[in-house]
Amino acid sequence: MLDLEGKTMKTVDKAADIVIINLLFILTSLPVVTIGASASAMCYVMQRLSKNEEGYTAKDYFKAFWQNLKKGTQLWLLMLPVLVLMVWNIWALMVNYRLFPGWIVGLTGMGSLIVLMVMLYIFPLQAHFENSIGNTIKNAVTVMLLNLPRSLLMLLVFFAPAAAVAISYSSLVAVLFCGFSLPAYISCFLYRKMFERMSEKEG
Repeated sequence: MLDLEGKTMKTVDKAADIVIINLLFILTSLPVVTIGASASAMCYVMQRLSKNEEGYTAKDYFKAFWQNLKKGTQLWLLMLPVLVLMVWNIWALMVNYRLFPGWIVGLTGMGSLIVLMVMLYIFPLQAHFENSIGNTIKNAVTVMLLNLPRSLLMLLVFFAPAAAVAISYSSLVAVLFCGFSLPAYISCFLYRKMFERMSEKEG
């Protein structure tokens, strides 16, 4: 009975941590330019939670935020124009789809998926490894290709909140409390073994 109560309390504590990190992520991302540092800090804390490591959630988040402020911001500023261009291309194709042959639409869609999957690994790698910006991006491409099925699953996990909002605006409440941190937490279990193997090689 005591063991069950202990597990229940740990689950409640972890759920509370996920909510806290989600709110902190939203708060520290409001300047927009800081999204990279915020994402790196969120990934760092979620990786710790997924391993059941002890720590201080808010304190660890802000510590990781400041540690990743420079590189996280640089990575984000590199990613932002790519994202804008990608969204603009998709929008243009959707509006003028009759003007483009099917293979262009297909290639654009496939290319966008590949770019998004690479981006999903950038901030987890930044949070986990000390590396140059170029090597972080290179490693993100490598991990995505070697982990393709799980990369696709990660993409679905991260887009689930957006799909929920598209279906019902009432889902915005859930996004406010866990729409970013919960997908980041779930993703830790999808890439953790790959990261552990990379850590062993570095060691």
